[in-house]
Amino acid sequence: LFFLHRGCCLYLLLALAPARAPAAVTTCQRDREPAVEGSLTSHRLSVDPGTKNGTTCIKGQSCQQVWSMSLERGCSYSIYEAPQVRDCLAGRWVALSGSSQVNVWTVYLANLLATTTPALDARVHHFNIDGVFTELIDVIIEDGEVIYRKVILNHNKVECEMWRSYNDQRARNCETWHRHNAHSVARDATQLPKAFNHINDPAVPRHMPRRTRITYFFAQFWDNVETAVKALEGNSNWNGADLTFVSSLGKWYVNAWYCRPYQWCSTRPEYMMMKGVTEKDLMKTLEHDMLSALDHLERFCTNGRASKLGCSIASMDYCPHMASGIWAKISMPLRRAMQARSTELFRFVDVFKLTRNIVDGCLGGHQPQLSNAWTWQVFLSNICMGRTVLSQGTFAVFDGTCRTEQAQQHCPNLGRDKGFHYLWECAVSSPCLMHAVVPPPELAWKHPTPGIVKVDFALGLSLLKRSSKMVVHSRPWQETSVLLATVLLGAMVACACSQTCSIQRKHHSDHELPSTCEQCEQTALLSREDTCEHDEFPNALEPKPWIVTPTDLAGTNEGPEKYTMDPDSEDEDVKFMGECEPGSASCVVTPGDRFMLGPACVAASLHVAASHFYSQGQLADFPFFDWGFTWVPWFLMLSGFLLTSAQQRLPREETSCQHMVRHLASIYPLYAVSVLLTYVHDRLLGLTLHKWVLVAQAWLLQAFMFDDPRRWSNKGLGLPRWIAEDALQAHCWLFSCLLVYWLAFKCSYQVVSNFTRVCSVLIAMSFLFLLPWLSVLLPWAFSVPSGLDWGHEHIYGKQRTTVDFAVVFLKFNPLCYIHVFWLGMLLSRLRELAMKSQEESPSSCVQFLLHALVPLGYLGLLTIFLSGPAAAWRLPARLSILLPLQAAVLIGFAGIPGYNAPLLARVARPINFIERYSFGIYVMQHLCFDIWPLESVASEYGLYFVFLFWVAVMMVHFVQIPALVAWITIQNADFLNGPRMVGYKHHFFWLLPTAVSGLLLLAMHFDFPGRTDVHNSRFVLPSVYRTSDGHIDLRLPMSEGLHREISDHASRISSDDTSAINDDDQSLINPSFVFSGGSLVIAVHHRSLDIQHSNKSRWIKANLSRRIVTVIEVTRHSRILMGSSSDAKAHGWDDILHTGKAPRIPSLRGWSGLRVNVSSLHPWKDLCIRQRYIEKNHTLVLHRVTGAEDPKLMQVGSESLLAFSSYPPLGTFDCGPDGGRSQMYLAASVVPDDVGATVVGGRLDCEVEGLATKNWIPFEHRGKLYMVYSIVPHVVKEVFRYRERRAVYPCGLSYYSNFPPLLRLQAQQPGVAVRGSAQALFVKDINRTKNLPTPHYLGFMHIVDSGTQRYAHFAYRFSPEPPFDIVQVSTQLELGVLSPQGGGSEFAFLSSAALRNQRICAATSGFENRGLCGTGVTMQHACEVKGCCWVEAKKACFEKVSEPAVIIAYSAGESDTRAMVITLARLDELFDGRPNVSSMNKVQPK
Repeated sequence: LFFLHRGCCLYLLLALAPARAPAAVTTCQRDREPAVEGSLTSHRLSVDPGTKNGTTCIKGQSCQQVWSMSLERGCSYSIYEAPQVRDCLAGRWVALSGSSQVNVWTVYLANLLATTTPALDARVHHFNIDGVFTELIDVIIEDGEVIYRKVILNHNKVECEMWRSYNDQRARNCETWHRHNAHSVARDATQLPKAFNHINDPAVPRHMPRRTRITYFFAQFWDNVETAVKALEGNSNWNGADLTFVSSLGKWYVNAWYCRPYQWCSTRPEYMMMKGVTEKDLMKTLEHDMLSALDHLERFCTNGRASKLGCSIASMDYCPHMASGIWAKISMPLRRAMQARSTELFRFVDVFKLTRNIVDGCLGGHQPQLSNAWTWQVFLSNICMGRTVLSQGTFAVFDGTCRTEQAQQHCPNLGRDKGFHYLWECAVSSPCLMHAVVPPPELAWKHPTPGIVKVDFALGLSLLKRSSKMVVHSRPWQETSVLLATVLLGAMVACACSQTCSIQRKHHSDHELPSTCEQCEQTALLSREDTCEHDEFPNALEPKPWIVTPTDLAGTNEGPEKYTMDPDSEDEDVKFMGECEPGSASCVVTPGDRFMLGPACVAASLHVAASHFYSQGQLADFPFFDWGFTWVPWFLMLSGFLLTSAQQRLPREETSCQHMVRHLASIYPLYAVSVLLTYVHDRLLGLTLHKWVLVAQAWLLQAFMFDDPRRWSNKGLGLPRWIAEDALQAHCWLFSCLLVYWLAFKCSYQVVSNFTRVCSVLIAMSFLFLLPWLSVLLPWAFSVPSGLDWGHEHIYGKQRTTVDFAVVFLKFNPLCYIHVFWLGMLLSRLRELAMKSQEESPSSCVQFLLHALVPLGYLGLLTIFLSGPAAAWRLPARLSILLPLQAAVLIGFAGIPGYNAPLLARVARPINFIERYSFGIYVMQHLCFDIWPLESVASEYGLYFVFLFWVAVMMVHFVQIPALVAWITIQNADFLNGPRMVGYKHHFFWLLPTAVSGLLLLAMHFDFPGRTDVHNSRFVLPSVYRTSDGHIDLRLPMSEGLHREISDHASRISSDDTSAINDDDQSLINPSFVFSGGSLVIAVHHRSLDIQHSNKSRWIKANLSRRIVTVIEVTRHSRILMGSSSDAKAHGWDDILHTGKAPRIPSLRGWSGLRVNVSSLHPWKDLCIRQRYIEKNHTLVLHRVTGAEDPKLMQVGSESLLAFSSYPPLGTFDCGPDGGRSQMYLAASVVPDDVGATVVGGRLDCEVEGLATKNWIPFEHRGKLYMVYSIVPHVVKEVFRYRERRAVYPCGLSYYSNFPPLLRLQAQQPGVAVRGSAQALFVKDINRTKNLPTPHYLGFMHIVDSGTQRYAHFAYRFSPEPPFDIVQVSTQLELGVLSPQGGGSEFAFLSSAALRNQRICAATSGFENRGLCGTGVTMQHACEVKGCCWVEAKKACFEKVSEPAVIIAYSAGESDTRAMVITLARLDELFDGRPNVSSMNKVQPK
């Protein structure tokens, strides 16, 4: 009974108790780092005017836009309305220091406190909010009335204002002139203290409890802040007031760095990039000035004048163009410094994060009043707590000119029509009041969306690596192959070592072949014959079934080279050099000793390979890898050294041609096999080469051979085109050089043998050492543009200019490396002359030097290799400015006869047998990479290099040695050794390159799977790459339409730049298409590049003089091609997933009907030219674009629209001082069938000022066109109809929202930028979007790393109604990537997306229970006759069903136009149901 009674009571209490009110929202308190991370969200609420309570908006009610700040700390800021701010600041002094944005904060706060007329108005009170000329503003307000106002301007500004009444333009020019050097360090140190001292004027009213003082101190740089603090410390007339200090700066460091003389930003010229200041120097200067100022501020705020209310040290504010690059880095030093210093009195306010979360645009780089209001709420929360009654509401409604759009409407013509200088001055002069609203319980506080968007910039490289294989392997096979390769290599190395040791420890019997000559000559791309008696049998470790006497073989005039025992002790076993005692006979080098160069050669070959992979982003960003290319000339020096050493000891009587053929026979077989295998591999992947290039490479002529004259594309310069960069095995160019050097060796040796004194050899070597330094001295002496880095303008594989011609010549031509070969010959001659006779006693100094040469050489090289990437030193280093150090390594391993063997040579002796594999490593490096089963050479602990070594071993033993034995056998044949043939038998070698040429030419006539029209690319993506039944990636044959246009250009082409069509550099990129019923409309960007150099006389504004400058004119011939088809199904667009075949492209024709405006009907050409002057080397760079670019098609109702980007046409839109920037334009009523129909293009007038704009996302909503202007924040703008008077498409309402995971991404990785891609698609098939089973828009975006220019692409979903906020982001899309034509990081750019039903097999779509196509069909042929699909695994015939899919078009690099087709259900799997996207870890790219 007791428990029953208690239970009933408890039930009644619970049943009758009122509903519990929601937990109260925590108010953000004073903190060392106030909460700013979160999201500002707008709501539509009905607000009660009396109680200020907000309720959910119901149809028919009067609703308002209400804003809330959801902070990740779980608190909300109480709203301080104007009366509460007056109460809080009464009797207090607010001091602010900064440039124009802090000036805006000052004006906003002063006007908020004034009740009648504005306290500060730039137009009325004669100052500018420009961050330059207004040096001090001092205002005192009492009970809403201004009782004191003082404005101090720069005296130059006063002078310029005198002109304004006469000529406003003259006044603006005067201001620009006087901005230059207006705030140098010296001037600010003398002028600013005078201006700031006006706070002590006797006219300043004394402090009273109801008076509020607001003082703005000018500060562009941190040294200005210190000046302001000193002025406040010296103030005496307001000692009784509590003071708080606010500072924010950073932007002007970037402005000054980017600026040029006599521009608006040239206030401190000593920080200019043009003056040689690097980004590192700028950051170091900023940090030095900042730390000095923070030391002073910390004392001032914690123990000094502001110790009661404290200070707010704020980072600079954020605008969308500051998402990446140096803008994102400039506030990081302050953030790091304040993390260790901040306290509740010395607060760090991250305004950069705060304003980034506020979803509104900027006013010319300044915050709108909506943002200013929220920023002041954060500042005030730390000084007003307990001072005034808090508002109950944490939501806010704004009244007045608060938003960016409102400012634009209120201030036409950027405010100039109302007498203001700038738009932000006009905006802040109008009131913007913030009123608190009590949110409804369900919206009281909403935690921001968790998670972060995770990016893998190496994902595209992984896909490229996987898809570039002839066979796509599974992961288990990959691991097995790596393990197998490692085990086999280990076994082989162990066996080889064992055999080598056993042979070295036994006598040479008469029936055994002599010991192999394990010289580095083969790896140095030489025959072993020069230094070995029996070098025709490199594999003599094993007995051969036939006996060949030494006299029967070519090259029998030398004894085997090795470190030997005492020659007189024939019965003593051969000793390892590690076992001998220094000074004994067994350690003394003799003229016939073998050079211990095996480890050095293998290390050099591996370093060369690492350098190539480093340049492709396959290895970590470690500068050591970048210098591997310097060992290629070392092999040339080694060749000259070994040939001369052999010739000096035992001269060979033979002709120059015989000498060349004898050495070619030892290297050509392996080289020929590698060329043939590479050709087959690349043809399977779609790469084609011109027959001229193939034949030249077969005959080893690629280093100095010109291309077919019909293919020269150097724009009429009269220069031929080299083929060195077009070859299949481009890294084998040095074989072509050796061909020349071996042919001329006899003549070269006669010259070298005439040197009979050591001093003469040293003089000649010194001359050759200094010769490469001409590549450093000449650019400096002749003031060549770009200085030492003059060759960076060359684009690999492209030869259009004299610079391209010169760079290719210097990189590959044998004439540029003959000095290296000669140096090797002189080095051998020096060794011969320095040889000590048996009667002479060895010199201890020379002996010590021999021991030290190798360590010192490698140490010097390692120091250079670790100092940083090669960068501008790449070409001089390639021409061998490192020759002295590399020569030291060579002579240190070789030693000098008569002296003890160097220590490291003895150490290398046991593994010297690996030298024979160096040649295979060098030749096979790229082919091994192509068949390497893993995604990167750096994966699996770098086992790729183990795999490469293993392949080199196989190629030497199964190709090189058998081919050499076969050649010797042929040369020893009786029919070739008769009296008539013996002098000509070496010519039989030429049958081999003839056969290779024939095979390559024959193979050109066969069709390989995956053949394409993509030329001259190191990597080529496959034509078709299927990842699953519902996901396929394939190449779009865009050139089909263009080829027809070329064949009949008289009737098809109406563009003015038709001459560019046949250019080798042309490309079709960024396709866009739209489906309407059964019809298809497609547009593509066709462009080619032209670069020209000239010297011209130009007026230089920076120096106010005319001078001769180097003009680099970069012309991008651009136009848009369009085509259409009334039956997309017939063209194969509905069967892509099922057949795996690319659809047919309709005929593409040049869009010639685009006009600038209705009145003039001027064609869309003669665009603004963007120019940049580089004062350092007096170079003027002109960027010219000839037409529209990057089309985006849209269907709004029945009307076809096309958005495109372009530079402004001349004479219509303002080009600006730098030639304008790329803008977004729109053309309506486009008729794809009639490309000549007149269509007017109008600029999308959605931007505050002429910043570069592109990558907008168009979509249709309720019959109207909208544009996603920005991703972070997500800004959507409505686009109105064309306004003929201004030739623009104006934008209407804007909707703002934020997606916190993207905000966190930018916070953690400030170097990335988030941009839009393609069109947005409306998706309402909720059955196939289980992760978001509601109608929504599907958009696409890309995240770009500003440092590497690599892209990561994502799909995202946003709500179908305003404010169109982002709901979900997918995992990263796997798009294929390629390097651009101009070189650089591999990338892909997503340009278009469309929904289209795809016919796929029912068995793979989940409908097999209703998809059987007939019951009696049991054969594949009968199934296909019925139009169905046969599934072999199920032995059944299924119907083809229609499945909605998304066709995503993109361009890989600038050459491969592709489409990824993925079903809607498969795409939905990329959205995991949560908005925080991906589980992928970020991989830092090179």
